[in-house]
Amino acid sequence: MKVEEGKVVERKILLKRAFPRIRLFEIGKKLAIPYFERLESAWDMDEEQAAFEIASVISDVQLREIFESQKPRDWVVFRGKHYTFEDGVLSLKGSWDALRAGLRQIMGKHGRDSVEVLKAFLQLGGSGGLMDVTSRIKRPVNAEAIIADLERLKILAVSYRGDGYTEWKLLDEVFPLIQEELGGLVERRPAAVLREEAMPAAEAAVAGEGEVDYVELERQEIGKMDNEFNEYLRELLKSRLESTIRFGKTFSAAALADYLMKLFGSVLYFDSFLSIIQQYGLADVDIVHESGRTGMRTGWNLALFGEPGTGKSFSTRDMILGKLDAKVYPHGIPGRNRYAGGMTPARFIRIGQAYVGRTFNFIIPEFNDWFRYKGMVEPLKLAMERGIIKYELHREVIGPYRFGGFFSVNYNVATFGRGYEVTISDPNFSLPYDEYVLVLGPNGYEFRMIGELVELHPAGVKVASFNPETLQMELFEITGYLKHPVSRIYEVRLRSGRRVRVTLGHSLFTISKDGLIKSVPTGKLKPGDYVAIPRRLPANPKPLSKLNVAWLLFENNLHEGIFVRDLSVREVISKSSNPSLMDFSRRIQRSYAAVRHWNSNSMMPLSIYAELMDVRGIPATAVLYSAKMDRDFPALIDVDEDFAWFLGFYVARGEIIHGRYVRLTVKKPEHEKRIVRFAEKFGVAVSYDGKFMVMHSMILARLIMALGAGVRRHEKRVPSAVFNFSTGCVKAFTEGCLADGGNLSLKGEGVSASLCGHLSSDKMYLQSLFGHGEFFDAVPAVAVKELVYALRRRNNLSQRAFAKLLGNAVSRSFIADLETGRYNAVKRSKLLRLIKALPSDLSLTEEVRRLRMLVSGDLAWDEVVEIVDTGLEEPTYDIEVRPEGRAIENFVGGYGGVILHNSAVEDRMLCRLHRLTKERFIEIAQSQRRLAFGEIDTEKGARRIRDHVTLVYAIETGHPLVRDRFPKKPVMITPKAYDLIERARDAILDCIPREHVTFSARLEDRAIRFACAASLLNYFVSDLNYIPVSDDALRYAVQLYVEEASVRSRQEFLPEEVLRKLRLV
Repeated sequence: MKVEEGKVVERKILLKRAFPRIRLFEIGKKLAIPYFERLESAWDMDEEQAAFEIASVISDVQLREIFESQKPRDWVVFRGKHYTFEDGVLSLKGSWDALRAGLRQIMGKHGRDSVEVLKAFLQLGGSGGLMDVTSRIKRPVNAEAIIADLERLKILAVSYRGDGYTEWKLLDEVFPLIQEELGGLVERRPAAVLREEAMPAAEAAVAGEGEVDYVELERQEIGKMDNEFNEYLRELLKSRLESTIRFGKTFSAAALADYLMKLFGSVLYFDSFLSIIQQYGLADVDIVHESGRTGMRTGWNLALFGEPGTGKSFSTRDMILGKLDAKVYPHGIPGRNRYAGGMTPARFIRIGQAYVGRTFNFIIPEFNDWFRYKGMVEPLKLAMERGIIKYELHREVIGPYRFGGFFSVNYNVATFGRGYEVTISDPNFSLPYDEYVLVLGPNGYEFRMIGELVELHPAGVKVASFNPETLQMELFEITGYLKHPVSRIYEVRLRSGRRVRVTLGHSLFTISKDGLIKSVPTGKLKPGDYVAIPRRLPANPKPLSKLNVAWLLFENNLHEGIFVRDLSVREVISKSSNPSLMDFSRRIQRSYAAVRHWNSNSMMPLSIYAELMDVRGIPATAVLYSAKMDRDFPALIDVDEDFAWFLGFYVARGEIIHGRYVRLTVKKPEHEKRIVRFAEKFGVAVSYDGKFMVMHSMILARLIMALGAGVRRHEKRVPSAVFNFSTGCVKAFTEGCLADGGNLSLKGEGVSASLCGHLSSDKMYLQSLFGHGEFFDAVPAVAVKELVYALRRRNNLSQRAFAKLLGNAVSRSFIADLETGRYNAVKRSKLLRLIKALPSDLSLTEEVRRLRMLVSGDLAWDEVVEIVDTGLEEPTYDIEVRPEGRAIENFVGGYGGVILHNSAVEDRMLCRLHRLTKERFIEIAQSQRRLAFGEIDTEKGARRIRDHVTLVYAIETGHPLVRDRFPKKPVMITPKAYDLIERARDAILDCIPREHVTFSARLEDRAIRFACAASLLNYFVSDLNYIPVSDDALRYAVQLYVEEASVRSRQEFLPEEVLRKLRLV
C-alpha cells in the first residue's frame, strides 16, 4: 500500500471514530465536498462514505485544523501507522514503531501463549473480556498477565471498565501491524470482513490488495439471492401454481395499469407501471418477426428523471423490493434485484465481474451521484450496453469482462416549464464555449464554436472522426448536443504548437504499449505522453468547383457600389415594372432616369438585384462592376488551381489597401508572371514597382474579404472555402502560401511567432487534409516495440535471426535499438517494410494487424509539452457522435486540430421525466396520507403479480424447476407495431416546426422493447408457440414514445395532440 493511500484509510477511520455524524456533516459542508451538497441533513448521509469523502480530499495540515477547530470525542484513542490520537492530542506521527517493539517484547516474554491470546481476541471480533478470551484457549495460559502487558504497551485499549468486569478492544488500525508481525499464524477475523464490506468502493480501491475480495463477497451475495429465488419458486410451484396460471390467463398490461391506477391515481401509476414491466423484461426474451430473429431482446434499462420528492424512489425501489412498514409489498422478482444504495461506481465496476453470464437488475437511487466520480462514464456506458468492461487503476486492472445485467435508476435534475435539459454524461468531458470544432455543414467545412453549436442544435451536421474499427478518419453525423455546469478549464499544449482547452476530466486519445488506442483523462496526462491528432482529414465529398462572387459580396454586406450587368437584368426589370417602369422606380425609391439607364444598359445595383432575384441562381453570363472602375468581373468564377494558388499567395504575402486594392509583396519574377496571368483572366489591372504588385480591383479585394482571408497581416486566416476545395486546389493553395518565403511549418513556437494565432491553427488543419507534415510520418516507438518483440518471441528467435527472417528489410541494430528504447518514434515506411517482409504464418497475427492499422490509419501522434491551469471557470459543452448507435464518440477540435473524446449515455435507457405539477403534487400528498392511515394495502395484488412475473421469468430463462413443464416462447413483433410507431413518428415530426429534432431515433427501439416486455404478461393467454405483441402493450409503448419525444423537444408539441391524432386518447 502506498503511503498516501494508507493515510486516506487511516484518516477515514480516525474521523469516523473522533466525530459524531452531525460534526462530520458540518465538516463536509464547510469543505464544500460534492458528496455533501445533495444532503439536506446529517441523517441523510452514510457515515462510512462521509468519513471517506472527507479523508480523500484533506491534507495533514487540514486534518490538524479540523481537530483544533472541532472538539473530538473525549474517549477516542487512535494508534495508526501514520497518525496517533491520545489524551485529546493529535499527532501526525504514527504509533507503529512503538507498538511493534512492544509486540516483539511480549512475544519474547510469553512466547506462543501471546499468540493464543491474540487469536482469541480475533475470534471474538476484536473485543472481549478475560473470561471470553480464556474460554477460547484450549490449554492453560496466563491470559490475565498477557492482557495486562498488551494494555500497558497500548496494543489493547480498554473499551469498558465496571465493577469487577473489564473489556478490551484490539484497535482496527493496529490489526495490520499484528498481521504483519505474526504472519500466517493469525487468520483474518470475520468481523474485519464485515467492516470492510461496508467500506465505500472508492476506499477499497486504495485499501491495499488482499484485504477484501469484493468479487468473492458479491458471489456470496449472488448465492443468497439465488437461494431466495429458488425457495420462492419452489413454494410457488408447490402451493400457488394453478392460481398463478388462472391469474395469468386474464392478466395484461391494461389490467396492471388499472390495478396501479386505483392505488395511486392517473399520474403516479405510470411510474410503477414502468418498473413492473421492466421486471418482465429481465427475462431478456428473444424478439422475433415472421421471418426470423430481429436481434432485439426484451431487456432494457429504466431511468426516472425529475426533481427530488416526485416519487421516483417509491416506484423503482419500494414497489419492487417492498416497504412492509408502509404496507407496500414487493412486486418484483425475488432474488433478482440488487439494491445498490450507498454503493459507489468504483465498487459496482469491481463487483460487476461476479455477474458475468447472469442477468440481474441493479436498483440505484440518485444515479447522478455516480457521475461525480471522474472517469466513470465510459465503464458505466459499457455496462448499460452490456458490453465488455475494462477499467484500469494505478495498481490493478479490473476486467475485461462482459456485464449482463440491467439498471433501474433515479436521476435528479432541475426541470422547467417546457421540459428538461440533462444528459447523463460526465461533466468532466467538456470544452469551454469558444473552443472551435471543425464541422461539415450544408455549406461545407467550417469552424464553429462548440458553445454556439450546442445552443443552436443544427441538424445534419457532421464532424471528422476516426473509426475505432479501422483508425480511418471519416465523416459522422453529430447525434447529440450537451451543456454542462461551470468547470475549471485547463489547456493541453503539444509539441507541434497545437493546443486545446478542456476540463481536467476530458479525455484525449493515447496509444498503449500493446498498440491499442485508449482514452485518457487530461488529469492523467503528463509531459512526454503522445496524443492523437488527425493525420488526414476526409475531403468534402462535394468539393467546391465555383464561387458565386455576387452572393458572397451580398451575404457579407460588401455589395455597396457594386452593379450586376447581364441580359437577365432586363427580364427582372420587365417582370417588376407592373404596370410601368415609373411605378417600379417609385417602389424601389430610385429616380426614373436611373431605372431607364439600368434597363437600357442591362445593369442594376447588386443590392436591388438581390431583392428581386435569388442571387444564388445568378446566370453564368452575369458580370459585376463598380462605378469606380471600368472593368467587369465575373459574377461566377471557377475554383481552379490558379485561383487557389493566388489566394494562398495573398494569405502569405498580401493585404487590402483602402478596401479597393490588393497589394502583394512579390520578389521572384516567376511569381510576378503568374499573378499577371491570373489578373488578365479576370480583366484586373496590375501595377508593379519592383517590390509591391498592386491589383486595381475593388471586387477582387472585397471577394478576398468576403472569403475571410483577412485584410491586414495580423488578421489573416485560411478561408473556410479552402477546406472545401478539391485536393489539387488545396495543394495549389499551399504552394501559394509557401511561395516567396511563405510559412507553412509545424515547428511549434516558430508557427506562433511568425503567424497570427488563427492562421497558424488553420494551416495545421489544412495540412491534415493531405497528410503533409513532420508529425505525420512516424509512430511512437512505445507502441511498436512490444508488438515487434512479441512477433520475434512467437518463434523464439534472437534479434539477429529475426532480422534474417525478414530478409534484412530492417537491420538487427534497428530491432535492438527499438527493443531497448533508443527510438522515440519509428517511420511508417520502415514499419511497412517490416510488415511486408514477414512470412505468411506471422502476417495474420494480432500483432501484425495492429501494426498495419497504426501504419495505414489516419492517426498521427503529437507529444504533450505541458498542461496549464488557465484559472478560468466557465460553462462547458460537448457533442455526441453515435450515428445509428455506433460508438464513434470522437471529433476534431481545438487549436490546430486535436482528436477529442466525447460521451453520453441517457439514450441507453428508457427515460421518463417527473415534473412536480399540481396534479402530481396532489396525488403524492393523497398517497402519503393513505399510506400513513393504512388505506393502501397491496398485499394481495402484489403477491399475485410477483408470483406471475416470477413464474414467467423462470419459464423464459429455462429454470430447471420448470424447464420440462412449460415451453420458452419468443415475443413476435408484427408489422402493425412498426406501422403504429411510424404513424407516431410522422405525427410528431408534423408538430415540430424546425428541420431538426433533439431526440434520438433510439427512442423507437426502446418503445418496441417496452411493448414486447409488456406482452410477456400475456404468456398464459396465448396457446401459440410465441407471444404476439398485444394491442394494449403497443398503446402504452406509443404513449411513452410520444411523451418522451415531447420532453426531449422541450414540449414543442403537446403529447395529447399527437395521441389524439393517433386515436389513443
